[in-house]
Amino acid sequence: MATAPSRLILALPAATIAVAGLGLFAAGRAHPVLGARIRGGPTEGAHTLAFRVEVVERRGGEERPWSGPAIVDLRPLAQPAMQFTGNTNGEGALDVQMSPLRAVQGPVRLRVSVGDGTQSITEGIARVKADAWATRPAGIAQWVAAEGSPIALRAAAMRGAFAVPFEDALFVEAKLGGGGPAPRVALHVVGTGVTPPSQDVVTDDSGRAVLRLTPVEHAASVKIDARGAGDQQGSLTVALPVIPGALHADVVGPCSDNCVLEIASPIPRETAYVAIVTARARVAGSIVALKPDGKGGARGELTLLPLSSDPTWAIVSSESDLRSPSVVGWPIDRRPANEPRPTFEPGDVLWLDGVAPRAAAETARARRVVAKTSRASAALLLLTGGFVGWRVRKAGGTSSWHGVAAVLCLALALALLWAGLRA
Repeated sequence: MATAPSRLILALPAATIAVAGLGLFAAGRAHPVLGARIRGGPTEGAHTLAFRVEVVERRGGEERPWSGPAIVDLRPLAQPAMQFTGNTNGEGALDVQMSPLRAVQGPVRLRVSVGDGTQSITEGIARVKADAWATRPAGIAQWVAAEGSPIALRAAAMRGAFAVPFEDALFVEAKLGGGGPAPRVALHVVGTGVTPPSQDVVTDDSGRAVLRLTPVEHAASVKIDARGAGDQQGSLTVALPVIPGALHADVVGPCSDNCVLEIASPIPRETAYVAIVTARARVAGSIVALKPDGKGGARGELTLLPLSSDPTWAIVSSESDLRSPSVVGWPIDRRPANEPRPTFEPGDVLWLDGVAPRAAAETARARRVVAKTSRASAALLLLTGGFVGWRVRKAGGTSSWHGVAAVLCLALALALLWAGLRA
């Protein structure tokens, strides 16, 4: 029958292993956390708050999108609280749009919860001014000009850019040597990497014309030869501003009650991220489902409210933060086509990041558990080593394995103490 000291020698190592195992592989293991990132445009002075919530599950250094019901609570300063409920998509994203009673002044408090709303995953305050959002304001169209001929030509992309393989317009202006407009001038177009108009285009009474072009390569250009009355001639070569890999967006059909925005991708995609902006505000946003178009690409539609009289752009991207290398903000308002328009891509500002703090808190908790486990295991090993040493001394030092075990216990205890202090 084992004596009480013998049972203690067996119990102490077993207790050490149990404590270490529970601490290191159960309580001390970092658990996955849910958090949300919120991105949008200006909050200060906004009459509409249109922003995007991205919910992710973070495990260690890896993240994956979380899909399911989410509730967004928002409270502007000195205004009633508002709530939005929806489901995040397969990429964990949810577009939110709220309209406060009056223009927002001051910070906005946000809270994101999942499920039935009892599990809060992100909470904080956001305040973004328009200047911090649109660090690059919408500029002027980029003109290319050729002078010194009887007919001077200049041209610019009607909507600031082109994308393969979608048709867009090149705005051309012809002037006479004295500076006046050159009306009724025939423009003959030859293209490289682009499909030009099938026949010559004639300038109007103001000397202007619109060329419908479809780039088929990223390096595309057109040579425009102008021929007017008599021997008046002019020529201009324009390299088209083609954005590689860009998604295309344009309003199709009438735009009286509602506007239909068509989004097209040159390659198969399932979704496109869209933000509708003016020069000072993000007025709407959406995640648009795309379907194969039978031509190797994909298309989708987004129904919008009637556009305001302010210059408006549709920013389209394959990335939820609207900051992909191929992002384009296409002009979409239906103002008279008498001047070319630039593109505008302010991108979204990170209002709030609830993922990093929650992941850091979970990592800190796991480290505290590991530190306490190491110290507790070290204490048990010290007891084990001391008890084994006492048994060796009581036996007259004749049991060498007891001595070795005692030394190993003490060495391992010191190592665990060191690890616990560093955790």
